[in-house]
Amino acid sequence: MTQILLPPLMLYAACGLVLSLAVHILSFFGVQFGGNALFFGLHVGIFPLWIPVVFIAQKMSVARGGRISGRWHFPDVLPG
Repeated sequence: MTQILLPPLMLYAACGLVLSLAVHILSFFGVQFGGNALFFGLHVGIFPLWIPVVFIAQKMSVARGGRISGRWHFPDVLPG
């Protein structure tokens, strides 16, 4: 199940990152997004991603015998 969920969640996170970077860069040029649906969506959009990521992290922790290293390694979070 984790292998099925990770690619769409990673795509969702990448889209949020790109949109966030675009908003921050455009703010240097005077474009304001306050009160806009995009502005609201960037603030609320983390929660649909955060909830499954917590469950996946717990599942990965249990698979390792409950050991949490305190940092993530790329091979641990990438599917495959």
